[in-house]
Amino acid sequence: MARTFVWIGAALLVVLLSLVGSYLYYQQLASAAVAQFSRQLPDGLQLVYESVSADTGGRIEIQNASLLPAAGVGGARVERIVLHTPGFSYLLTAEKQLQSGLLPMSGRIELQGLNLPLSPVNIPLIDSLVSASLADSEALPVILMACGGHDPLSLQQLYEMGVAELRSDLNIHYQHAMQERMLRAELEYAADKLFSVRGSVQIMSDAPAPSPRMFEHYAGWLQQADFSFQDQGYHQQRNLYCASLDDDILDQYLKFHRERVTANLRDLGWLISPEMAYAYQRVMSPRGDFELQIKPRRALMMTEFKQLSLDADWHRLSPRIRLGSEWLALNELYQAPEQETLIATIQHQLQTEAPGAGKDEDEQRRRTREAIQRAVQGGHQAEREKAYQPVEVVRITEFVGHWVRLETYFGRQVHGTLERIEGNMLYVDQHMQQGSAIYPIDKTKLARLEVLH
Repeated sequence: MARTFVWIGAALLVVLLSLVGSYLYYQQLASAAVAQFSRQLPDGLQLVYESVSADTGGRIEIQNASLLPAAGVGGARVERIVLHTPGFSYLLTAEKQLQSGLLPMSGRIELQGLNLPLSPVNIPLIDSLVSASLADSEALPVILMACGGHDPLSLQQLYEMGVAELRSDLNIHYQHAMQERMLRAELEYAADKLFSVRGSVQIMSDAPAPSPRMFEHYAGWLQQADFSFQDQGYHQQRNLYCASLDDDILDQYLKFHRERVTANLRDLGWLISPEMAYAYQRVMSPRGDFELQIKPRRALMMTEFKQLSLDADWHRLSPRIRLGSEWLALNELYQAPEQETLIATIQHQLQTEAPGAGKDEDEQRRRTREAIQRAVQGGHQAEREKAYQPVEVVRITEFVGHWVRLETYFGRQVHGTLERIEGNMLYVDQHMQQGSAIYPIDKTKLARLEVLH
């Protein structure tokens, strides 16, 4: 009997050691997969973490992680990163697949407790990434309610509003359906006490498996994209900040901003009704929300989509927007100039602005002689090419009414006419093709001043 118990004990010990060995091997596979995954991050970004654990369902947890720039300064902290993989069988070959640049056919990434300090290092880094991803447009800064001379969605503006850090959760989910030749991806981002956004995209592709650079080797066609925004406190802080810069009460500022946006959009050819203008004001008020949908009538190649100009080519995306409960087709709200009008405008510019333009050559010669005579008599200096010249910031009060180019300590540039100075606030009239807008800037944040001479 004793011998039997010894054999049973030995067998249980072997089983236990096998289970422990399998568990340790599985954890080693998970750690190797995470290490290889971190190497797939965009250039200039590295992942540092404290520990890695995994369960048999393919769920990997990374504890106390940091996403750092290559220089190791700045970056964001993450309490927990959760990677949902297809399961145990995937982890057996995960490291090798990731080395080849291939991702699983479906997956989900959760960044829980993402903390981004709004520091002098992080602000220009993130602002430059956002500016590069936003299409260049004259209407965008006004619509997104950028003030204080900031770019749209600027973290510097958030910082000046009193937000010291962004605490948020970020979830990314994707699925590549080979039979449908379709890649679907969804993103959810919730910034604590500020806002939440959701986005989704559908892209048709012949790629056999998803990868970070799949569209460099296989064609992709954009089928549809959706984006939604829900305010959770950001609008109230932003509106109060913008109103205070103009030394205005909130209601008056929102009315002024609504009228400014309406005028700018109408100048650009949009058919904006009073009802739409009030709907926009409600969107930009506390608890406001909107949804944007893009569904091109003809699928766009991803390489073609990246080259689109927002001002000139947006209609090819057939965008629809929901303001409140009403959906609006933007293609129906834009009144493009007729071809005859465009031709007449170009002809007029050629006749009046081109060198030697004008039918009356004697009149042109007379004006030239008078200009030379004024220059000789000292009434006017001869024409010369103007250029921005650096000037000491402390001399800025001497250049009210001049064209200036300002640069803040965070690298932001604003150029236009210096309208007035009130205390520490500078008011610069930024001239745009379809009008102008006055932006206030804090004089104490100036790092560089240039004046057009």
